Amino acid sequence: MKASIERRKNIRILTEENDLRVHYEHNDESFYGKAINIGLKGMQIESPFTFPEHANVSLSLAGRNTKVSCHIVHGKNSASVDSPGVVGVRFEFDDIVQKKIVKDFVRLKKEVNILTSSL
Repeated sequence: MKASIERRKNIRILTEENDLRVHYEHNDESFYGKAINIGLKGMQIESPFTFPEHANVSLSLAGRNTKVSCHIVHGKNSASVDSPGVVGVRFEFDDIVQKKIVKDFVRLKKEVNILTSSL
């Protein structure tokens, strides 16, 4: 009997403290959070505010700004500054430009991580 181990195929980059702030909007309200990690298909967001099932997230990635629709795929919401929640969201790209901005940022961070870890 062969055991199959499913491995993550997508690159996921851990973000550093205050490295990647996110703003998200829902029902004409604006909230903030911090990305814990980001990949080509989504990210994890830590926030003291409740994250809606669907939202538009504004990101500034390597000096390039974009707004991406996303939805929650897992996690725990919290509405407390003392105990912020962490949710995993999947991107819903509207066009190829949004996807390219995220892809370029993830690849750049990955290359920097490889270069700094080999020093």
